[in-house]
Amino acid sequence: MKKTAVAASLATGVALVGFLVAPAQAGPAPAPTAVCVKPIATRPGVPNRAPDTRAVSSSDAKAARALVRSTLANNRSALNDARIAADPVEVPVRVHILKGSHDDDRIASRTRVNESIDILNDAYAGGQSGTNANAGVHFRIVSWDWTRWDRAYHARPFTKYDFRMRRTLHRGGPGTLNLYFSRPRPTDGSPNLGWSSFPQDYSTWPRLDGVTVNIRSMPRGAYTNYNLGDTTVHEVGHWMGLFHTFEGGCDPYNDGVADTPAEAYPAAGCPEGSDSCPDDPGLDPIHNFMDYSIDPCMDEFTPGQVDLMHSSWLAYRAR
Repeated sequence: MKKTAVAASLATGVALVGFLVAPAQAGPAPAPTAVCVKPIATRPGVPNRAPDTRAVSSSDAKAARALVRSTLANNRSALNDARIAADPVEVPVRVHILKGSHDDDRIASRTRVNESIDILNDAYAGGQSGTNANAGVHFRIVSWDWTRWDRAYHARPFTKYDFRMRRTLHRGGPGTLNLYFSRPRPTDGSPNLGWSSFPQDYSTWPRLDGVTVNIRSMPRGAYTNYNLGDTTVHEVGHWMGLFHTFEGGCDPYNDGVADTPAEAYPAAGCPEGSDSCPDDPGLDPIHNFMDYSIDPCMDEFTPGQVDLMHSSWLAYRAR
């Protein structure tokens, strides 16, 4: 669990000895336009946060709600809470550890990666709080690799070397989580904790699919209040099909999930009682893993988010 020391057991995987040398040229593949690279404005008086996904539109949120309705209409048992808890989706994880060109550049250790996976599994199994819905997803490391590539190690999200690195190292199909650990430079002064792709984008950019985590936001990392492991939980939420709780602000469709209250802008810290959409029901979902609260504050998914994750899995990743 994230708030206590975790005795992480080594996951079974194929270990490569030493560091791979990055190729001079990445393989040919279309690259998306970097459509969302400016920091996201948070609450008044709070520093902005760097974006961690492509831009999300109201049509994305509407499509998410339609996807869940379609799943319920055609395969209602797939979203049964008891079935989800008893028969979790098994996700193979391929770990890619980046290193810079300097000898003193820090990298993600096996211990911290395994601890991150333990925290991830706890969060997706209903742990961390009594209000967390069991997402019924389990992650298992199946391979490791290490690559010395300075520009990729420091690459900001959705930039040339981020795309080159993913196209080069990506392995597996739509149901395989490629998890990259690096130390990106800030975006316009805002830290990059991590970033992710969405499952609906896999068919267009399959080799850009995956999640990147800043080693400073890993368990016991350098980013105070963002170093309990929930950056990985949050970014994998995007990979499973979830949007931020504040997407669309007070728009009726907001994040495409009916049971997450509308939120005008990202949370910062842990603002208990905040209600940025006072005309809509419910307080801001500051404890939700898909907000921007600090790690000690976030500890839950909602049943509606679980339904969207499983609907997205069936539609885009279960192939």
